[in-house]
Amino acid sequence: MPTTITGTDGVSQVQTGAVESGDLPAGSVIQVVQVTSTTNTDTTATSLIDVEPSVTITPSSSSNKILVMHTAGGMIQGVASSIKFELQRNNTTIWTANRYGYKNNTDWAPIPFHASYLDSPNTTSSITYNFAMQQQDNTDLRHNSDDANYNGTSEAITIAMEIAG
Repeated sequence: MPTTITGTDGVSQVQTGAVESGDLPAGSVIQVVQVTSTTNTDTTATSLIDVEPSVTITPSSSSNKILVMHTAGGMIQGVASSIKFELQRNNTTIWTANRYGYKNNTDWAPIPFHASYLDSPNTTSSITYNFAMQQQDNTDLRHNSDDANYNGTSEAITIAMEIAG
């Protein structure tokens, strides 16, 4: 079945084969990659630690953008501690929340890990996006942690969407 596409110049074209990303208006979603993980990351260290899942995407045009989104449950217990959360493109930091959360007593506190970032990588090479967390003090920080009181397994999600530029 033919597809009708109206270009940015207002001219309609009928496509009978695959649609090329250059034929789509700016803002169109070209591809979506979603990765899920049941990996739990629990740490008392103060070093930067990668969390799962990472996602890999190959843009079809260097002028396109990549929208990266991540969500996972988390929690922290212990003394006062500031939490850092960051996004990396091919192991290079491109976004950081230096005070993503803060814990100031000894009880457990929720740290829901949610982030969205619109990147302009300017490449058609494969890109891997990953998130990492760090804490200020040696508390108990958990990303995507399971609780034995509930059935099922926690699942973290990372999504990368290529957006026409």
